[in-house]
Amino acid sequence: MHKFLIAMGLALGVAGTASASPAPVHVKDASTVDQRGVRTLEFTTVVAARPHAVWQSLTNAETYKKWAAPVAFFDFRVGGQVEVGYDPSAKAGDPRNVKQEVTSYLPERMIAFHNI
Repeated sequence: MHKFLIAMGLALGVAGTASASPAPVHVKDASTVDQRGVRTLEFTTVVAARPHAVWQSLTNAETYKKWAAPVAFFDFRVGGQVEVGYDPSAKAGDPRNVKQEVTSYLPERMIAFHNI
């Protein structure tokens, strides 16, 4: 089994092959709030897909739009931004879009984001 970590708090264990019938989804929630009130989201689940497929679905705007949100703008590099809009008419820079800065990554292994 391969591990794929999204350091914003979501860890995905990636199985080598998909099964004929999908297994039930089990999500482990280990989210925390520290003494200052800073909240860290941490969820773990197993995804029946190859690491390359998971990587593409999280780092390529066109692939991301097929499964997650109708609008996505990616400048996928350290210091770049991932911007996602859930309103189909959203444009880049819309204030309701979710914006994250890519802080580090290891291809097909780990992505770290900082929410903007």
